[in-house]
Amino acid sequence: MDGRTDGAQPDPGTASTPAEFVEALKALRLWAGQPSLRRLSSLAGTTTTPDGDEVAALPPSTASHVLTGKTLPRLPKLTFVEAFVTGCLSACGESTQRVRDQVHRWQNAWRALHEPPRENGEAAHGLDVHRQLPRDIGEFTGREAELDRVLAFAGEAERDDADAVVVVAIEGMAGVGKTRFMVRAAHQLTRAGRFEEIQLWADLRGFDPNQGPADPAVVLETFLRQLGVRGSDIPIDLAERATLYRDRLDNRKALVLLDNAANEEQVLPLLPGAAGCLVMITTRHSMSGLDGVQRIPIEVFAPGESVRLLGTIAGPERVDADLAGARRVADLCGHLPIMVALAARQLRTRTAWTVRDLSERLTVLEEGSSPAMARLELSYRNLPPALRRVFRFLSRHPGTDFTPRSAAALVRRPVAETESALETLLDEHLLQQETVGRYRFHDLLRRLGHDMTEAEDTPQRQRKALYDCVTWYLHTADAAWQALEPRRRRTFDLVRYVGAAPVPTFASYADALTWCEDERANLVAAARAAADADLTDAAWQLPAVLMRFFYLRSHWTDWLDTHRVALDVARSAGNRRAEAKILNGLGVAHGDLHEFGDAIECCQQAADLYGELGDVYGQAWCLNNLGVTNVDLERPAGAVDYFLRALELFRRCADTQGEAICLNNLGDGYRRLGRPDKAIELLEQALTLQERTDQRYTLGTLGDLYRDTERHAEAVDHYQRALAAHQSVGDRRAAGRTRASLGTTLAAMGQDDLAREHLDQALATFEELGDPDGDAVRTLSVR
Repeated sequence: MDGRTDGAQPDPGTASTPAEFVEALKALRLWAGQPSLRRLSSLAGTTTTPDGDEVAALPPSTASHVLTGKTLPRLPKLTFVEAFVTGCLSACGESTQRVRDQVHRWQNAWRALHEPPRENGEAAHGLDVHRQLPRDIGEFTGREAELDRVLAFAGEAERDDADAVVVVAIEGMAGVGKTRFMVRAAHQLTRAGRFEEIQLWADLRGFDPNQGPADPAVVLETFLRQLGVRGSDIPIDLAERATLYRDRLDNRKALVLLDNAANEEQVLPLLPGAAGCLVMITTRHSMSGLDGVQRIPIEVFAPGESVRLLGTIAGPERVDADLAGARRVADLCGHLPIMVALAARQLRTRTAWTVRDLSERLTVLEEGSSPAMARLELSYRNLPPALRRVFRFLSRHPGTDFTPRSAAALVRRPVAETESALETLLDEHLLQQETVGRYRFHDLLRRLGHDMTEAEDTPQRQRKALYDCVTWYLHTADAAWQALEPRRRRTFDLVRYVGAAPVPTFASYADALTWCEDERANLVAAARAAADADLTDAAWQLPAVLMRFFYLRSHWTDWLDTHRVALDVARSAGNRRAEAKILNGLGVAHGDLHEFGDAIECCQQAADLYGELGDVYGQAWCLNNLGVTNVDLERPAGAVDYFLRALELFRRCADTQGEAICLNNLGDGYRRLGRPDKAIELLEQALTLQERTDQRYTLGTLGDLYRDTERHAEAVDHYQRALAAHQSVGDRRAAGRTRASLGTTLAAMGQDDLAREHLDQALATFEELGDPDGDAVRTLSVR
């Protein structure tokens, strides 16, 4: 029987277990009129195997096994779900676009169940976070005709026969309200249930006086992570990132907001490639160079719209009492929405003023100054002196936004007092807020802050404020590092922080990682700002501290960029020890990217520098890292040579921790050379040195050795002990690797169910962390 039954289509999002998900699939088939399995197979079409054979995408026997629960407690494969949903909806005669939309709906529900929780109980961070609209504001006024045009263009993007992505360029001068208009249009669309699947937003900083335009490659990295791409799967090359981005948005309805674009070249890599998507761009320049772009010019307000906005903010009664004065105020504001809003805010907070009073003050200020800056300066001059100072110094904050804590470090005031100041500036329309707890400037107001700082604050005071902010970020990043890697040893003293804002501590691994992710753009900006301001020590120490975070999350671009800047700083300052430290960090990054030639060159240069400095400890670690690179290159003999040289140096400087780690690596090298007796001798030495410290890595290597020699029970015992130790210190990367080894060993013992459980958990961990080892685990299958 074909044909849709009465009632709503089953919602896969309500399923909380694999069994409930299978029940939802059965309900979908019933809703579709209970088509036969052969009919579904016919409608689902064919697929191509890795060998090039064309086979049924939905074999009836497979469907029977899934629907009768024989595959439980495992979820059915995603490819099965896609084919099954396609067949059911096609049986009802649904349109091609409707089928695509519903398949994506079921894909998202499947992924939500398939993505297991963290080992510490936290949800996965940073995966499929793709609803990124900034918040709307209630004071939006006017622009009805322009909004209607956007809605019409959105309709074109959603048509089943659409053959190209729809790109809308919202063009206008600074302060005319382009961003607010774009955000309002986006919210109108999503409130109407349109483009609900994906909404992406990025500030391209086309006119930012502090940082310059955003790199499209960095924007694409953020978008790809929000779309669920693992860090290790994100290419370095801009063109390759753009290709992957277009692939992720293919056949999906996405709303992409690109704010403050500098030019067409910046925007082009960020455009989806297929129909079904709507892109909105705000810019001060013409985007006529983009093929097929729909341009919506945003002009200054009409007089009536300006007066209406004045009344919305300041109160309609006061404005209606002096409409002529209100029109004069609007004229003096040039009918720019940002200027009108600031003037209205002044009127609202000063109840003794009349509209005429406001008009007179604007007239006086305009004499001898540019009209735009005069109107902005009125809002600034009416602030109390302490608040004016906060406003000025905030304009020097690295990055695009700030929190009360980082702002407090910059202005040297207590956090609670600073947060109150930020809220006041927000109320006065001198700051904006896209996300709760985070504040930002309109670029015109940031420029005003710059101008006022140059006029009222000495260069020494400006430099001191930046120093306080950068060193707060440095010490907070170091606190996060302690939570991410509690047993780590920092080999340099941090430059001193003496600001007013306390340096936070992190109660958990998850809290530290979340802070680093939330502040990543500002941390990178702080490192660059420190380099630009010749804050030499902070400029190289901050990247060095951030290296562990970059490693965990596979932020290759930030890692390489900050370390290259730090390397230039260290060399310019003649700080050879810092140069060696940063070179070693660059070597590790290149090694993780499998750029082994660059990895060897950087680590060798670092080793040579440490040797010239007589730094035996630093040289030992560089040699150890060169050994690890040789392991990755499958050169165990070369690796053993490096480990032997490193071992001698660790012993010379009496570093028992380094000696034990190197003994473990050396034992692993001999294992790979097929010398198990020598490997066991070295690994037992390592365990003896680690009796009171950390044996977890050596336990894992012993597990590898016993697995290789088919002593499976002993291998499992050592893996389980290593896994427990990794979990006790929150080392999820090492825990994932041990789970993978444990899974393959259990599979060799015929314990398939338990093996599959460990392999699945290992894969989930690698995917969340963006670890390249996930590729190898993904290829494993337990039959």
